[in-house]
Amino acid sequence: MNLNNPINSRMLRYSRWMASAAMVSVCANIAVAGSQIIEAPITDVTKIVERVEERIPFESCHVQRVVVPSSSWSDSMTPVLTGGLIGGAIGSEIGRNSKRKSLIIGASALLGGSIGRDIYRSSNHHSSPKYRTREVCDTDYRIREYQQVTGYRVRYEYNGSVYETITDSHPGATMPIEVSVTPLH
Repeated sequence: MNLNNPINSRMLRYSRWMASAAMVSVCANIAVAGSQIIEAPITDVTKIVERVEERIPFESCHVQRVVVPSSSWSDSMTPVLTGGLIGGAIGSEIGRNSKRKSLIIGASALLGGSIGRDIYRSSNHHSSPKYRTREVCDTDYRIREYQQVTGYRVRYEYNGSVYETITDSHPGATMPIEVSVTPLH
Protein backbone atom coordinates (compact mmCIF):
# COMPACT_ATOMS: atom_id res chain seq x y z
CA MET A 1 0.00 0.00 0.00
CA ASN A 2 1.33 3.32 -1.01
CA LEU A 3 0.99 5.76 1.92
CA ASN A 4 1.85 8.71 -0.23
CA ASN A 5 -1.44 8.26 -2.02
CA PRO A 6 -4.01 10.48 -0.23
CA ILE A 7 -6.82 7.94 -0.62
CA ASN A 8 -4.75 5.16 0.92
CA SER A 9 -3.71 7.46 3.78
CA ARG A 10 -7.36 8.30 4.57
CA MET A 11 -8.31 4.65 4.44
CA LEU A 12 -5.57 3.77 6.88
CA ARG A 13 -6.69 6.47 9.33
CA TYR A 14 -10.32 5.38 8.94
CA SER A 15 -9.36 1.76 9.56
CA ARG A 16 -7.45 2.65 12.70
CA TRP A 17 -10.39 4.76 13.95
CA MET A 18 -12.84 1.89 13.26
CA ALA A 19 -10.55 -0.57 15.04
CA SER A 20 -10.39 1.72 18.10
CA ALA A 21 -14.16 2.19 18.09
CA ALA A 22 -14.72 -1.56 17.80
CA MET A 23 -12.32 -2.19 20.69
CA VAL A 24 -14.15 0.32 22.89
CA SER A 25 -17.48 -1.28 21.98
CA VAL A 26 -16.21 -4.77 22.79
CA CYS A 27 -14.80 -3.61 26.13
CA ALA A 28 -18.06 -1.84 27.02
CA ASN A 29 -20.13 -4.95 26.28
CA ILE A 30 -18.06 -7.32 28.39
CA ALA A 31 -20.23 -8.37 31.35
CA VAL A 32 -18.33 -7.80 34.56
CA ALA A 33 -19.88 -8.31 37.99
CA GLY A 34 -20.16 -5.06 39.96
CA SER A 35 -22.07 -1.85 40.13
CA GLN A 36 -21.77 1.72 39.03
CA ILE A 37 -23.47 4.98 39.90
CA ILE A 38 -25.15 6.90 37.12
CA GLU A 39 -27.31 10.04 36.96
CA ALA A 40 -30.93 9.22 36.02
CA PRO A 41 -33.15 12.01 34.66
CA ILE A 42 -36.05 13.05 36.94
CA THR A 43 -39.49 12.89 35.30
CA ASP A 44 -41.66 14.12 38.22
CA VAL A 45 -41.29 15.40 41.80
CA THR A 46 -44.25 15.69 44.23
CA LYS A 47 -44.02 17.13 47.76
CA ILE A 48 -45.25 14.88 50.57
CA VAL A 49 -47.03 17.20 53.01
CA GLU A 50 -48.38 16.39 56.48
CA ARG A 51 -50.63 18.49 58.72
CA VAL A 52 -48.88 19.15 62.03
CA GLU A 53 -50.53 20.34 65.26
CA GLU A 54 -48.47 22.04 67.91
CA ARG A 55 -49.83 22.78 71.41
CA ILE A 56 -48.41 26.04 72.73
CA PRO A 57 -49.00 26.62 76.47
CA PHE A 58 -49.83 30.04 77.85
CA GLU A 59 -50.94 31.29 81.26
CA SER A 60 -54.41 32.77 81.56
CA CYS A 61 -55.15 34.77 84.74
CA HIS A 62 -58.25 36.53 86.02
CA VAL A 63 -59.48 38.03 89.29
CA GLN A 64 -62.19 35.99 90.95
CA ARG A 65 -64.35 36.47 94.04
CA VAL A 66 -64.24 33.43 96.29
CA VAL A 67 -66.36 32.68 99.36
CA VAL A 68 -64.46 32.41 102.62
CA PRO A 69 -65.90 29.37 104.44
CA SER A 70 -67.87 30.34 107.55
CA SER A 71 -66.02 27.70 109.57
CA SER A 72 -62.80 29.59 108.99
CA TRP A 73 -61.83 31.64 112.01
CA SER A 74 -58.52 32.68 110.55
CA ASP A 75 -59.85 36.18 109.80
CA SER A 76 -59.19 37.33 113.33
CA MET A 77 -57.51 35.91 116.40
CA THR A 78 -59.10 38.59 118.59
CA PRO A 79 -61.98 36.40 119.87
CA VAL A 80 -59.58 33.63 120.91
CA LEU A 81 -57.15 36.02 122.59
CA THR A 82 -59.91 37.97 124.30
CA GLY A 83 -61.56 34.75 125.54
CA GLY A 84 -58.17 33.52 126.76
CA LEU A 85 -57.49 36.75 128.70
CA ILE A 86 -60.94 36.75 130.29
CA GLY A 87 -60.64 33.04 131.14
CA GLY A 88 -57.17 33.60 132.62
CA ALA A 89 -58.44 36.50 134.77
CA ILE A 90 -61.36 34.42 136.04
CA GLY A 91 -59.00 31.50 136.75
CA SER A 92 -56.70 33.84 138.67
CA GLU A 93 -59.56 34.87 140.94
CA ILE A 94 -60.74 31.29 141.41
CA GLY A 95 -57.30 29.92 142.19
CA ARG A 96 -56.07 32.88 144.25
CA ASN A 97 -55.46 30.91 147.48
CA SER A 98 -54.82 27.53 145.81
CA LYS A 99 -51.52 25.67 145.59
CA ARG A 100 -52.36 24.96 141.96
CA LYS A 101 -52.99 28.54 140.94
CA SER A 102 -50.85 28.31 137.75
CA LEU A 103 -52.69 25.19 136.60
CA ILE A 104 -56.07 26.79 137.23
CA ILE A 105 -55.07 29.98 135.37
CA GLY A 106 -53.75 28.00 132.36
CA ALA A 107 -56.82 25.78 132.14
CA SER A 108 -59.13 28.79 132.48
CA ALA A 109 -57.24 30.66 129.72
CA LEU A 110 -57.54 27.68 127.34
CA LEU A 111 -61.21 27.26 128.13
CA GLY A 112 -61.80 31.03 127.67
CA GLY A 113 -60.03 30.97 124.27
CA SER A 114 -62.15 28.04 123.13
CA ILE A 115 -65.35 29.75 124.29
CA GLY A 116 -64.32 32.99 122.52
CA ARG A 117 -63.73 31.09 119.27
CA ASP A 118 -67.09 29.31 119.53
CA ILE A 119 -68.97 32.57 120.20
CA TYR A 120 -67.25 34.18 117.18
CA ARG A 121 -68.17 31.24 114.95
CA SER A 122 -71.77 31.09 116.05
CA SER A 123 -72.25 34.84 115.65
CA ASN A 124 -70.83 34.77 112.09
CA HIS A 125 -72.58 31.53 111.11
CA HIS A 126 -75.87 33.23 110.38
CA SER A 127 -74.38 36.30 108.74
CA SER A 128 -73.98 36.68 104.99
CA PRO A 129 -71.00 34.89 103.45
CA LYS A 130 -67.70 36.70 103.26
CA TYR A 131 -65.86 37.10 99.97
CA ARG A 132 -62.29 37.65 99.03
CA THR A 133 -60.86 38.48 95.63
CA ARG A 134 -57.90 36.55 94.42
CA GLU A 135 -56.06 36.05 91.18
CA VAL A 136 -56.63 32.64 89.64
CA CYS A 137 -54.25 31.43 86.94
CA ASP A 138 -54.59 28.40 84.67
CA THR A 139 -52.49 26.97 81.89
CA ASP A 140 -54.35 26.99 78.59
CA TYR A 141 -53.16 25.80 75.20
CA ARG A 142 -53.28 27.44 71.81
CA ILE A 143 -53.25 25.03 68.88
CA ARG A 144 -51.07 26.01 65.93
CA GLU A 145 -51.66 24.04 62.76
CA TYR A 146 -49.38 24.12 59.76
CA GLN A 147 -48.34 22.07 56.74
CA GLN A 148 -44.88 20.52 56.82
CA VAL A 149 -43.01 18.96 53.90
CA THR A 150 -41.83 15.56 55.13
CA GLY A 151 -40.33 14.27 51.87
CA TYR A 152 -40.56 14.09 48.10
CA ARG A 153 -42.05 11.40 45.86
CA VAL A 154 -39.57 11.23 42.95
CA ARG A 155 -40.05 9.51 39.57
CA TYR A 156 -36.98 8.90 37.45
CA GLU A 157 -36.24 7.13 34.19
CA TYR A 158 -33.67 4.44 33.65
CA ASN A 159 -33.23 2.22 30.61
CA GLY A 160 -36.68 3.11 29.20
CA SER A 161 -38.59 2.40 32.44
CA VAL A 162 -39.93 4.82 35.08
CA TYR A 163 -39.19 4.12 38.75
CA GLU A 164 -40.38 5.83 41.93
CA THR A 165 -38.75 6.48 45.28
CA ILE A 166 -39.14 8.81 48.28
CA THR A 167 -36.37 11.20 49.29
CA ASP A 168 -35.84 13.62 52.18
CA SER A 169 -34.83 16.52 49.94
CA HIS A 170 -35.61 17.72 46.41
CA PRO A 171 -33.23 15.84 44.07
CA GLY A 172 -32.92 18.45 41.29
CA ALA A 173 -32.88 17.54 37.56
CA THR A 174 -31.11 14.19 37.94
CA MET A 175 -30.74 11.60 40.63
CA PRO A 176 -27.77 9.32 41.30
CA ILE A 177 -28.74 5.65 41.14
CA GLU A 178 -26.64 2.54 41.56
CA VAL A 179 -26.83 0.04 38.70
CA SER A 180 -25.61 -3.50 39.31
CA VAL A 181 -24.42 -5.83 36.56
CA THR A 182 -24.28 -9.55 37.21
CA PRO A 183 -23.30 -12.12 34.56
CA LEU A 184 -25.83 -14.88 33.88
CA HIS A 185 -23.21 -17.60 33.44
